[in-house]
Amino acid sequence: MSADGPNIVLITLDTTRADRVLGSDRAAKLAPNLTAFAAECRTFTAARSVGSLTLPSHASMMTGLYPPRHGARANGPQVLPPAALTLAERAAESGYRTAGFVGSLALDRAYGIGQGFDVWDQPSRADDRVTGEISERSGFEVAASATRWLANRAPDDDQPFFLWAHFFDAHAPYAPPAEYLERAGGDFYDGEIAALDAAFGSLLAGLRTAGELDDTVILIVGDHGESLGEHGEATHGLFVYDATLHVPFLLRDPRGDRAGQLDDAFVSVVDVQPTLLEAMGLEPDPTADGVSLFRRAAPENRLLYCESLEGWRLYGWSPLTGWIADDGKYLRSSEPEFYALTDDPRELENRWTVDFDDAVFELAFQQLARRSVLPAAARADLDAERRRQLEALGYTTSEHAAGDFPGPGAVDDGPSPAASIAEAQAVEDAIAYFVRGRLDNAAERFAEILESNPQNRVAAERLIEIRLAQEDWTSALDLLRARAALPPETIAVHRDIARCLMALDREDEAQPHVRRTLELFITHHERRGELEEAARYRRILADAPH
Repeated sequence: MSADGPNIVLITLDTTRADRVLGSDRAAKLAPNLTAFAAECRTFTAARSVGSLTLPSHASMMTGLYPPRHGARANGPQVLPPAALTLAERAAESGYRTAGFVGSLALDRAYGIGQGFDVWDQPSRADDRVTGEISERSGFEVAASATRWLANRAPDDDQPFFLWAHFFDAHAPYAPPAEYLERAGGDFYDGEIAALDAAFGSLLAGLRTAGELDDTVILIVGDHGESLGEHGEATHGLFVYDATLHVPFLLRDPRGDRAGQLDDAFVSVVDVQPTLLEAMGLEPDPTADGVSLFRRAAPENRLLYCESLEGWRLYGWSPLTGWIADDGKYLRSSEPEFYALTDDPRELENRWTVDFDDAVFELAFQQLARRSVLPAAARADLDAERRRQLEALGYTTSEHAAGDFPGPGAVDDGPSPAASIAEAQAVEDAIAYFVRGRLDNAAERFAEILESNPQNRVAAERLIEIRLAQEDWTSALDLLRARAALPPETIAVHRDIARCLMALDREDEAQPHVRRTLELFITHHERRGELEEAARYRRILADAPH
């Protein structure tokens, strides 16, 4: 099949605050290329993401679905299920050539985000420009790869293309080239924004050189922002305040529709897929959560969903979900919040009271919970190196299955994220000691955190790791048994309990944990359809002592 629609370029800006690239003198200084290009675009000044994690936000862009429906609700090894019908798959089915160029293995193809791309270009797992652990590459490298692909298209290739370029520069750790750090006045985050903007300019120049701009729709959107200390959060992931939720969103139509217009309608990253499908001449999925903005006005009186489950997943806090409306943002956790964004754009005054009328939001939660969800996929297998890469980015990988995550509006008796930021800061301080090899200092701080909150998975697992490394088998065993009492059940916990008991010459007590480890391996491989591996573990289990 040969498509006859325009070319499509999607540019996603990771960890990019809207206020650094749009609508201010500071933005004009840091991002002159984006500022100039905005004159050709319809700029949505009130765009929001669905959360503040890379994989869930990009999965929503590619599917038009909110995270509870697409299922990729945390970074690796959570997976966008194969059942998803992505933007790239729709494009490829209609005759588009598809190519994706990503800047970080936070979007490793193993996580399902590459579905539908004929060409997929991601960093090598062995390369890193900063720490030797994180597989990422600069926006200039992403732009160069995409530009080479454009230049290498056959002269007689008249098929339109869908190109996705993902720029990861603004993500911590911030290490901008000296030229851009100087432009930013010594601010390292702003220096990364300046470098990202220059990389965007390089890609734009490549499109011009290839003669493609006259027939190319371009959508530029952030996946989430960066707190930079607002609300006590250094980076992102725990909250859904606008420091991390408000994102740039620029739509360029080669016909000039609404070029230079500032549109203050509420729009979301879930609108990316339906917007670009309509630009291709394809019918958007009527069951999607997003809507098309292509040559259309955005709907009025709209509610936009958002969530952060990192505190729930890592620290035992209450789930955090919410809605953004014309009159404010409602956040539900064990301590609800409401912010009147027009009067309080930095969300400093919680106006929720016990008599707050949340009926509209409750109905929206119920309606979202009733909508169809994608069949859950098996989690991606991560070896120790890939886990370390994600954790070096600040992402602690998840042992939770997709079905374990709370639904929209769910609340439990854990502390609210807003009231618990000091705990997260204490974890970051302890991890800093851990990374520097000061294990005794780290252990002391992790133990203090666990004394206050035994549900803190990060503190428990780091302290267990320290005690195992120190061969303090008795202390490690006590910690592991406490960890085993908390969901989810994991292979690693049973394996390490058995290891401790064997080291303590308590082999009879170890055997049930050895057997349970093997049983969990069998279940894992069966869920993934890896029947030969499952059979191999069954044979090992059959020979294991009872």
